[in-house]
Amino acid sequence: MPKYRIAEMLIEIDVRYEQTLHAFRDYLVETDETPDFHVSVGEEELAKAQSENPSASPSYAERFAIFRHVVNEAAKHGVIILHAAVVEVDGAAYAFSAPSGTGKSTHIRLWRKCFGARVGIINGDKPFLRLKDGVLTAYGSPFC
Repeated sequence: MPKYRIAEMLIEIDVRYEQTLHAFRDYLVETDETPDFHVSVGEEELAKAQSENPSASPSYAERFAIFRHVVNEAAKHGVIILHAAVVEVDGAAYAFSAPSGTGKSTHIRLWRKCFGARVGIINGDKPFLRLKDGVLTAYGSPFC
């Protein structure tokens, strides 16, 4: 079963759809380490996610259901998710948190226009945050 490293957590995720594997590919790791937790989405959960997003593809519904599991388990590991866009400039992270459609992605483009190659995109929609040893770190996630 594939394992993914997200926000310093090792997560084993049972994936059904090729599109989900593709969406998570940047977080895939090959390791014999014991995962911090395991995520598996049952038929009932998949059907619920599909009913909540009727126009969504089955693979999108799967990612949505996996997202719920990961967010709940991550909190037990001191990791939270933020609805925001996060950029990095000169070693510091800057988060733009706002409702959908407000212009977070536009802000990223403006930062890139102003600061050029100094701007790195950590995540455009759903970064994970972890406070460890007094340092707050933002991580990318496959859920954006």
